[in-house]
Amino acid sequence: MNKTTLLIIAGSLMMTACNNKSLKVHALFVDTTGSTATLKDKNPQKIMNYIKKMLNEKVESGETVVIYPIHSQTASSAPIGEWKMPLDKGDMGDERRRKQAIKNIIAEVKSVLFDHSRITPRVRLNTSLFPIFTKVKRLSSKGNVEVTIFSDMLEDNASLCFTDLFNQMEKREIKNLAAKQYDERREEMSIIGTNIRILYPSTVVGDHDLEKIMRKVDTFWETFFNEAGANLSISDLS
Repeated sequence: MNKTTLLIIAGSLMMTACNNKSLKVHALFVDTTGSTATLKDKNPQKIMNYIKKMLNEKVESGETVVIYPIHSQTASSAPIGEWKMPLDKGDMGDERRRKQAIKNIIAEVKSVLFDHSRITPRVRLNTSLFPIFTKVKRLSSKGNVEVTIFSDMLEDNASLCFTDLFNQMEKREIKNLAAKQYDERREEMSIIGTNIRILYPSTVVGDHDLEKIMRKVDTFWETFFNEAGANLSISDLS
């Protein structure tokens, strides 16, 4: 094999690696625990509307979409689905193939996540949020990860319960706790520069218990993601 051929092969491999790295992985995490409003009122439809809009407007040809559940066993949970948007072939069928792929994804997500969920009430009893970031680290090998989390972001398990703790804590204490939690997990995660969007689900009547601590929940996660170097956006699910 001559030198010119080797250079062509090397250049091709480098271009492939660069292209793979520039492709995005759109990672969505949906809180399915019984205590959150994610599955209540019109929130399932709002989530489906968000996903449909994301698929239509943000997911490019060849990019990956993966959706994970959040519950008491988030660390060991498999994704409810993983899909890759069809690669454009440069012919008149590109738009048709894309529309069909989006239609199939929407139908599968709705069925597995809402209509025929296999997640049992026992698994829905508690909320484990931190394993999300280990999963994001793994996904980063496939491309640049964009993260969307549908959740009230209340850690609730035997190790840490925000509802119990935050009622007794001041803002400074919550910031210290967030920094400590990040420091304990820094080796398990790598989200520097990662765009993370949190969408809070809610109902028209609100929640009496959450009313007292939601600003403190914001403070915790703003501090946590600042320590981690991520780009955070928090808004209501609408």
